[in-house]
Amino acid sequence: MIRTGWLQPLVSEFNGVMPFPASAQAQGTLSGGLGAFRLEQVEFVGKNEFVEVRGNGRMENLGSLGGAWLDFSTSIRTDQFGRVASAYGLDLPFSGQGSAQARVRGSRGGILVDEIVMTLSSDALSLQAGGSIGPLGPSAEYQLQFDSSADDLTRLAGLYGFEFPAGYTGRATGLLEGVKEDLHARDLEIILESETTRVEASGAVGPLGPALKLNMPFNARTNDMGALASYLGKPLPVSGTGSAQGILAG
Repeated sequence: MIRTGWLQPLVSEFNGVMPFPASAQAQGTLSGGLGAFRLEQVEFVGKNEFVEVRGNGRMENLGSLGGAWLDFSTSIRTDQFGRVASAYGLDLPFSGQGSAQARVRGSRGGILVDEIVMTLSSDALSLQAGGSIGPLGPSAEYQLQFDSSADDLTRLAGLYGFEFPAGYTGRATGLLEGVKEDLHARDLEIILESETTRVEASGAVGPLGPALKLNMPFNARTNDMGALASYLGKPLPVSGTGSAQGILAG
């Protein structure tokens, strides 16, 4: 049995990051000889007050010049997703319950996290994502397909400081790819819908951040032009149905 009060020194050996204190314990079977020890049937759990990480698998070539090799199935659960995201430098205006399963395998400098299945559920947003990240390190490549939905876009937009008319739901699917400092959302399909209006858009957004650029063809249909024009600050003396299409870019 191995116990530690802080996982980061161990995680950093494989170019990983555990940016918050977490105690951990592990057990397994040690075999082999000098420079080629193996840990098999390893089971570990690490946790603190808001997140729990579990895994099982094996490590080989412990003590060798080439470095250890590992293969683990892992899972993570939290009821404070916002705090976990913040610890990794991603500031979100909402939190909620989150879970993920993945396979972690490779050696130092070549650790791949794949077979990812992730879910997030909050009052503002529901998200499912899957794919891979790696090799771990500053230049890790992200390849994550995602499907997200919001039952109240007014609430979600408000969390980001934007106003949005009441009564709209939204759904977005796409591919998040690139490195941390150059992430793009591609193959986007977005639907915004209310009782009177439906907007569909597709295309790409990126890089995510202050330099964000859009290139998204869209089409919109409404059976209440008066209400839509009023929201845009251009009241109409009459109402009726209408449609529009174009490209949102810039």
